[in-house]
Amino acid sequence: MRFQSTLVGSLSIAMLAIPGVAAAQACNGAASFRHSSVRIGAGAQTTDGAKSYGAELAAGAAEGPFAGVSLSAVDYDGVSEGSTAFGINGGYSIALGKAKKVEVCPLVGFSMLKGPDVTEAGISLKTTGRDFGFGGSVGAIATSTPAFEFIPFVSALYSIEKLTIKTSGGGLSQSESASENYVELTTGAGFVVNRVLTIQPTISYPLNVDNAKASFGIAFGFNFGSSVGKKE
Repeated sequence: MRFQSTLVGSLSIAMLAIPGVAAAQACNGAASFRHSSVRIGAGAQTTDGAKSYGAELAAGAAEGPFAGVSLSAVDYDGVSEGSTAFGINGGYSIALGKAKKVEVCPLVGFSMLKGPDVTEAGISLKTTGRDFGFGGSVGAIATSTPAFEFIPFVSALYSIEKLTIKTSGGGLSQSESASENYVELTTGAGFVVNRVLTIQPTISYPLNVDNAKASFGIAFGFNFGSSVGKKE
């Protein structure tokens, strides 16, 4: 079915567009958990054929481990129904130097996609997907005052993606899967206000993916709560 092949292509794009509202610290251009240990965030991302919106809850120590959970909605061009994605991610922050203005983080994440479930000409398609990724990021506090920080960063994640479409109706009953492994490069910057509010534009690009397109995102985060494991 032409519609099914179009849907597979759109879903592949969508897995790239699921917003990874950063659970990390300076290594991912966000306000540090050094001052407050919990973050709520929201973000949007768009690429050719799909756009997504998501929210996240994250927590972490002043230095060391951090983790987050996210929920996203994905819309596709030319498809009436959308998808819902659930993700978990985590990592470990490592500050470099005495000033601790440069930070590197190993990262790992997993997301699951459900939908769209659509019907066309009596044929029903039910779609699921999953994506496992791992890699790292590095960021640096380029400008720092008590009221404002500018934190550029870059990350690289290796993703292992699988999409499955189950077809039924009209005498059909079958399941087809498509897999893709790729490296996604992301660069961006965090604009941090009063050490709690993060505004973070990003650009991401998947390598070794046919006809790949860049995706553009914007995320917002707000830190609160007391710090955990703060080292003076």
